[in-house]
Amino acid sequence: MTKEIMIVAGLLLASSPVAAQDVVVVSPPFERIAYADLDLLSSAGSQALEARIRHAAFNLCIESGVKPLAVKRLEQACFNAAVTDGLDQAERVTEAQRAGRELATANILVRAK
Repeated sequence: MTKEIMIVAGLLLASSPVAAQDVVVVSPPFERIAYADLDLLSSAGSQALEARIRHAAFNLCIESGVKPLAVKRLEQACFNAAVTDGLDQAERVTEAQRAGRELATANILVRAK
């Protein structure tokens, strides 16, 4: 009898609207920054990569327009975190180039936080 109740309960649950809903995984937005065209061991190359990282972070985190101070602070925190993460990745890439190691990709992912 208990087995029959479990089977009926399972069938009812499987046919409910909750079971029919899709699971959605939301990842934070990101921008892919290419650096294959840059010499990261030069000052000009590293400055160009930093500018690309900052531009991507701005695009991801800052919206134009008038908004409450609390929203501006959240945007600035997002921007700062995205730039810091991007610059950390750039440093690892530069260290790899100095060491003569080849990386699997020539991209940095700048992510909104």
